[in-house]
Amino acid sequence: MNELEVTPDGKKIDHPPTGCFTGDTRIALVNGETISFSELYKNGFGNKWCYSIDLDKREISPGKIVNCFITKYVNKLVEVELDNGEKYRCTPDHLHMLKNGEFKPISDIVRTDSLMPLYTSYPTKGLTRYRMVLNPFTNKRCYEHRKFCCEIDSPKATLVHHKIVKVRNIVLDTPEPVYDIEVEKYHNFALSAGVFVHNSKDISDATGGSVARALANADKYKYINEFDKAETNNSEDVSEEIADMFWGGSVNF
Repeated sequence: MNELEVTPDGKKIDHPPTGCFTGDTRIALVNGETISFSELYKNGFGNKWCYSIDLDKREISPGKIVNCFITKYVNKLVEVELDNGEKYRCTPDHLHMLKNGEFKPISDIVRTDSLMPLYTSYPTKGLTRYRMVLNPFTNKRCYEHRKFCCEIDSPKATLVHHKIVKVRNIVLDTPEPVYDIEVEKYHNFALSAGVFVHNSKDISDATGGSVARALANADKYKYINEFDKAETNNSEDVSEEIADMFWGGSVNF
């Protein structure tokens, strides 16, 4: 999967929809509200903005939600419990952002790992009706209305944490739909539980990304004569490798 993240010239290829969330999982919006995946899917995403991490600038920025879709039906999930008591369910392979900005599947995260946190609060003095957000990279707070150019006037938010207490495997009798969203530019977003996760693209985009990667490497797999075989894969290995590039975990139905 990681091989499909970028093309050989460094351009981003759409992230495949492998990891996903149940419909009741909620996303934190910059207007102070939260919304579930199923609500987004049913009612449309409209002009909605979530919290995203700008990894280039190392700061929190507003990310525009530009798509929401059912990625597949599954009967195997994990229930994640954070140290603030928040719980949510997702597929075991969904990528979560660590405090250092790297991504890791939830099934590979251990208790000593720190997740990228979303910390929001209201000041007790001064502009008490304006929410502040903490930059996890600098540990400095800023007013959201100054950073995001919008006024926040909503019930006081609570601080959330970024440690996992428990990940419990769940096997369902009946498969249920799981969802994901696409976030413009930053390709990550914060759950209302207070952690940042990777977004996805729809299946057609993911397939296109796989094809683009395979075509970009076509010269690497072209047939060569017997005298050059010592320096390359044999034809059988090449066929398997190309097949893996198209379907090796990049698109799940």
